[in-house]
Amino acid sequence: MSALPLNRVDTTLASAGTGKTTTLVGQLTRFLDAGIVPDRILATTFTKKAAEELVERARAHLIDQGRSEDAIALLGARMGTVNAVCGRLVEDFAFDLGRPPGGEVVPDDSAALLFATAADDTLTRFAPALNALAERLGLSDQDTDWRVLVRRVIELARANGIDPTDLNRSADRSCDSLLALLPEADPDLSDAVLDAALREAVREAREALDGRSLKGEGAKAASAVKVAAGLFDRGELPPWSLWAKLSKPNTSKADAPFFIDVARAAAAHPRHPRLRGDLDQFIRLVFDCAARATAAFQAYKAERGLLDFTDQEALALEILRRPETQERLRENIAVVLIDEVQDASPLQVAIFSELARIATHSVWVGDPKQAIYGFRNTDANLTLAAARGIAAGTGGSSTVLSKSWRSRPGICAFVNDAFLPAFERMGLPEEASRFTDCVGDAADLSRPPLTVWHANGKTKADRSASLAGGIAAALADPSRWPVRSGSDRVARDLRASDIAVLCRGNADVEDLASALTERGVRVAVERGDLFATPEVELAMAALRWTADPGDRLSLAELVRLVGGEDEPRGWLEALGADDPDAALRAALPFASTLADLRERQLGMTPCEIVDAVILSTGVVDLACRWGHAAARLKALEAFRGVACSYEGECARLRLPATLGGLVAWLRDRKVPCPRSDEDAVQVMTYHKAKGLEWPVVVLAQLENGPRSRLFAPVVEVEGTLDWRTPLAGRWIRFWPWPYGAQAAGVHLDAAAAASAIGRHAHREARDEAVRLLYVGATRARDHLVLARNAKTAAWLGVLDTSEDPRIILPMHEGRPVVAGGVEHPARFELLAIPTEPIAGKPGDATFLGIARPRTERGPLRLRPSGSVDPTINTAIASISLGARLPLSGEPEMDLLGQAVHAFLAVDRAEVSPEHRRSQAARVLERWRVAGHLDPRDLLEAADRLWSFLALRFPGARLRREVPVHAAAGSQAIVGRIDLLVDWGDGFAIIDHKSFPGRADLWERRAIGAAPQLATYARAVATVTEAACAGLFVHMPLVGSIVEVGARDTPIAPPNLVVGIDGSSKSDTATEAAI
Repeated sequence: MSALPLNRVDTTLASAGTGKTTTLVGQLTRFLDAGIVPDRILATTFTKKAAEELVERARAHLIDQGRSEDAIALLGARMGTVNAVCGRLVEDFAFDLGRPPGGEVVPDDSAALLFATAADDTLTRFAPALNALAERLGLSDQDTDWRVLVRRVIELARANGIDPTDLNRSADRSCDSLLALLPEADPDLSDAVLDAALREAVREAREALDGRSLKGEGAKAASAVKVAAGLFDRGELPPWSLWAKLSKPNTSKADAPFFIDVARAAAAHPRHPRLRGDLDQFIRLVFDCAARATAAFQAYKAERGLLDFTDQEALALEILRRPETQERLRENIAVVLIDEVQDASPLQVAIFSELARIATHSVWVGDPKQAIYGFRNTDANLTLAAARGIAAGTGGSSTVLSKSWRSRPGICAFVNDAFLPAFERMGLPEEASRFTDCVGDAADLSRPPLTVWHANGKTKADRSASLAGGIAAALADPSRWPVRSGSDRVARDLRASDIAVLCRGNADVEDLASALTERGVRVAVERGDLFATPEVELAMAALRWTADPGDRLSLAELVRLVGGEDEPRGWLEALGADDPDAALRAALPFASTLADLRERQLGMTPCEIVDAVILSTGVVDLACRWGHAAARLKALEAFRGVACSYEGECARLRLPATLGGLVAWLRDRKVPCPRSDEDAVQVMTYHKAKGLEWPVVVLAQLENGPRSRLFAPVVEVEGTLDWRTPLAGRWIRFWPWPYGAQAAGVHLDAAAAASAIGRHAHREARDEAVRLLYVGATRARDHLVLARNAKTAAWLGVLDTSEDPRIILPMHEGRPVVAGGVEHPARFELLAIPTEPIAGKPGDATFLGIARPRTERGPLRLRPSGSVDPTINTAIASISLGARLPLSGEPEMDLLGQAVHAFLAVDRAEVSPEHRRSQAARVLERWRVAGHLDPRDLLEAADRLWSFLALRFPGARLRREVPVHAAAGSQAIVGRIDLLVDWGDGFAIIDHKSFPGRADLWERRAIGAAPQLATYARAVATVTEAACAGLFVHMPLVGSIVEVGARDTPIAPPNLVVGIDGSSKSDTATEAAI
């Protein structure tokens, strides 16, 4: 930690909707008005949009004051997201860190793939042991897969400043604290004794149950017995989840005798020595794997000059703590403004604290009541402690924003009465949480702001259907839900886009969105897997078959999707043919198009191939004929974006981008569908709703209570939490749950919950649930709907601070919502499960496929290097320039050719020989071929060419590396001429080919390049109206130049509009002669 003291820090506690951004802009402009120059201000926000808004509003203030120069200077200030500001610090002080400037930053959505690539060898070494342990411990689902756990441990360690070498300490403490919850093992009951007891019991139970037909829970218990007996028969051991299940058969009295001995033997699982050993070994291996994978990950990035966001933050913290950089930073940074402090990770809090030691004045703005991103490595307790203590500890001021500019008085009053005691329990005083004022109601906004919906239904699907019915009914009678509109807040009727429904998880979002769609309600939601939509399935199948013609499954999928309802069994009949592949190709209208695309793939980028697959095969037409055309086109566009991001990923990883690589990369991608309709009901999670607002907000899934992260990797703090040293005393606790879906009645559940760590985890989960509920309730502007099922609203129980419930919801119309003993007027509706069909429900329209001939078109871009012209087929003359250049060793000819090409592009004969030799040496060194070709020989090759041109075209200008872009009808010619020889009314084109082959192959190689040169010649002839006097292929390594063309046939310019762009240095051939 730095030895510098903390300078003044002012804090602003801003409740939801109280004008935090306006206040932050005001603070920024006050600093500017006080004479602080813009480039000495550092400001961080947590989104790019917020940063842009902050800058633009501050610039508008400066422009209004006539300070246009300061407004321009503000564009260069250190303002942006935390990562952007940290990245700039790292860039500015790269040399101090011993790093090269300009390191590439890996975006978050690419970090997972980068980690998987970097840590692959490490994960592979640990896989056998961890796979076996995970199978016994039942850790195999998406959230508890050991690879996910390793990655989570790494994320927590990096976000909390825990060195990988210290993870063994976390492993020790995790093992000790978890195993202390299990009963002591009986030395007389070894693994073998306990296993034998259960083996004997399940075999006897299986024999007793043979031929009997049990029902209900008895049948389930009997099935578990048979599974366990089968495992023992095969010499395998039952997983611990099966031990737990066998220990508590929930059978009828009549069936109970069959399972008594099994239950007694299985009930020994908590004291089983192997359980303790499995848990201990699994925890230690996860931490060991995490430490080694972190080292591999960091080394991989360092070798390639890559940084991820956490690297930027860690390096920024190092810069801020270095005495030698602190003085320079104090000269550059006078004021620091931090927005959304409550969303900071401990590492970021440490950065903010160090900035407070650098800047003379800091302002921290946030709302501890909205700290809901614990799963993103934030620490609500730390940010709360900092918010409460840093102003007083540094002599700063503390301001509370308590007037809601968003919600109606009735909503603000309800929030006050419902939440204040829970926030006081967390340590927030009432004055930091209470709304003291709010905007008034519109004159004709007479309906109560609170509504309670009772959603009927025993199943989750029924409750989603009834909730969807309530929303559909509200939209059918919009006058009953007046909302405010515009700056004058005039009331108007409800619209679909005024409603937001907040759900606990992504699965809940998808279920409710489907239910709303069934009721005919348009929904704006990122719903479902993009790659599961039919249109993207079709495009993906076409892409896979293009990459691999032997992929019969993809070919059959194409035929099935294209056939549709008209030919539902066409693909199956084709598979039954004598030649299934031929039959499938015959059934696919665009099989030949894909086959042609496969032949051309080496000359195309993966993005171009994706576009060709979508556009040239009729995928767009097919998708539109399936109905919901707008949504399907959005999905295809999203697919293009995902596919094209692969090229950026390859560039970061320094890997070639290929079609096969793209197919493999897409195989494991999980991408949500794009929001289908913005002018519709918004459905999203509570977490995603933070920072947003709507006229009507429906709080769904109130029946779901808090869920602690007791059996997941979490960060614990040793000793007392101190905001002054935010990274001190941190360690990672990881208790794996060994019983799979068996969540209760297994000893460990009760022992863990009753422990000090368990009680702390429960409080943490309860407090986070309070904050999440607060975020949901404060999104509402005009109407807040509490949607509960008919039996429970367990989530509201987190607000209780005594034996009496804090909130009492009405059970029928005419009764208020009671919060803290205060009655709040409310509407009540009992939502039935819809059964009748919806007349207005949009069905899938049937589109007729109109047969029309497909127009075959060439590629958009014509690359001269790929040109074919059978008329340009003659080597007119082969001219010797000198002897073959001597090569040493076995150079990579591609690199050697690039080096020769590069030197011929920069060489100038008029400069001194010493400079030219030095330049040649540098070029060869840069292309890593210095040991294979002597610089003097490279200079000799250049001199030969300049001498030839001086004799053949005296007085001509030489234009090197001339970019050409030509429009040829609906196509474009794009390329670059190596050397254009120009003398006004005529020109010649030279192309360099570093071909080292035999003399009898020279002319054949030159003729192969002739169409490329002819394409360039036609373009140049059109724009210059000059005649082409020759096309030459220069082979510097073998000392030859070959003139090519069509004998006795001039190169006629086509109907082209050509531009030769870019600046080209020129000299004369006469001057170039030696």
